Amino acid sequence: MPTKNPRATAYSLADEHLAAGRYANAVSEYSTLIDSTTSENLNHLIYYKRATAQLALGKVSSATSDLQKALEITPTFVSAAEKLVDVNIKYGNLDLAKAFLAKLFDSAPKNPKIAEYNSKLALIETSSNELEAASSDSRTRIKALSNLIDLMPNHYSYRLQRANSLLKEGSFDEAAVDLRQYLGNVMSTLSTSALQDHFIKLAKIQFLLLGNFENAVKTIKYCLNSDPDNKACKTIFKHIKATSKLYNKAMADFKTKQYTSCIKIISKTDGGLANNILKEAQDFVLEAGVLKKDNLYIKPVAILTSIHCKTLISMKAYSAAIPVCEKACNLFNEDELDSEILIYKAQAIIKNIEKSGDYDDLSKLGPIFEQIDKKLEDSTNNSDKNKYAKIKNLHSKLVRMAGRKDYYKTLNVSKDASQSEIKKSYRKLAIKYHPDRTKGEEDKKVAENKMAEINLAYEVLRDEKKREQFDNGIDPNDPDPNSQHGHNPFAGSDPSAFHQHAFHFGGGGMPFGFSQGSTRDQRKYKFAFNGQGNPFGF
Repeated sequence: MPTKNPRATAYSLADEHLAAGRYANAVSEYSTLIDSTTSENLNHLIYYKRATAQLALGKVSSATSDLQKALEITPTFVSAAEKLVDVNIKYGNLDLAKAFLAKLFDSAPKNPKIAEYNSKLALIETSSNELEAASSDSRTRIKALSNLIDLMPNHYSYRLQRANSLLKEGSFDEAAVDLRQYLGNVMSTLSTSALQDHFIKLAKIQFLLLGNFENAVKTIKYCLNSDPDNKACKTIFKHIKATSKLYNKAMADFKTKQYTSCIKIISKTDGGLANNILKEAQDFVLEAGVLKKDNLYIKPVAILTSIHCKTLISMKAYSAAIPVCEKACNLFNEDELDSEILIYKAQAIIKNIEKSGDYDDLSKLGPIFEQIDKKLEDSTNNSDKNKYAKIKNLHSKLVRMAGRKDYYKTLNVSKDASQSEIKKSYRKLAIKYHPDRTKGEEDKKVAENKMAEINLAYEVLRDEKKREQFDNGIDPNDPDPNSQHGHNPFAGSDPSAFHQHAFHFGGGGMPFGFSQGSTRDQRKYKFAFNGQGNPFGF
């Protein structure tokens, strides 16, 4: 039985590791073979294969060294020359790339890749000239950098430059991606002190502008893992952790209906978390040279403001919620503005109208409904759709009510007025508009009509059942929703309703009579002051 060649076995094992993607094992096996073999017995392939594994592990310097050795052993080894040109272009070592391209041309002048490499080098030169000519704040600069990154993906300084340009343009998400990739590629070769400003900048983008506290903490941890005593990274780490704790508490308080605590964190304690983050973000964008400082989308502030809006609505503080919800909608950019916050904004307005009876504000809802309709057009969010349907139904009811008498306004009371408040206001108005206090027929007629309106309103609002009907959009004095008598103070009731209440006044033994009649009703009504307290017998 033939004895196996140990060297062949080791070579075969190294090839297996390479084919299976076990690059570290492959490098180890190839290195053992190279170290145990005299130089005159080494061939170009073993260096080429080890270089392939090293490139996969990111060991570029070692890989290019092996590729050059392979080319020295066999100058006509085209694959090594191609790989050297390719690697040096990707890493931006253009002089070396051109030198190896010349060797490739010498050994294989008809190689089709030569034209490809020459084309890349020409494009690099063009984009480099564009970059040099572009101003630091222009989209032309970003475009030129993007072209250079596509052509030289491992020339990491271009990614850092693009990150800074994107930040200045206000493209915070894209800037964070570039900065994170830059740090990921260079942190193993550069010192923490050289990178600390970039770590802090990335953390601030993530924390202040994108509201991603978790990623911001991870970023600073990389800085501290390399240098635990780094003061700058320590300081920002503690600040992010403290702010994150408050932010998460506000969210948790909202979910658990601890509304007072939630609002306190967002808008009151130490100036309010939302305002504090906003100020920090504004300082940061100023420091970073962001060009468009107005109407910046600062995500954590937008989210906190939307939670503030929702909290006020949950507390039924609709009037206070309106400006907060409006602000929240304005803080989100168009892509991030969803149907939910728009629905909350509409809810704040319509519930305030329902509560206050100020129907003029109904006109504000049209544009908001258009926005919501657009957002829900292709949505599968049934929760938002159901909530929106309820708002639209309430809107329809309030539109109907807007065309009718408003008994609350007639009596000068709020919609949530108590019976004692309603009675008190009624008495006050009855005295003010009593026909006995007028002079002249015209004034008396106006007073009588006003008194009739007051009586009709009081008849409805003092009766809880009728009041509930009215609050639900049905006027007990005019139950037909298609009635054309919406503004007639006598609609659905006896025109002489005002006379159905008798007032007795006596003033120092000087009684006087007041009579009022009509062709239908010639009854006599007496009113008397006694001059003490409220004379009303109800």
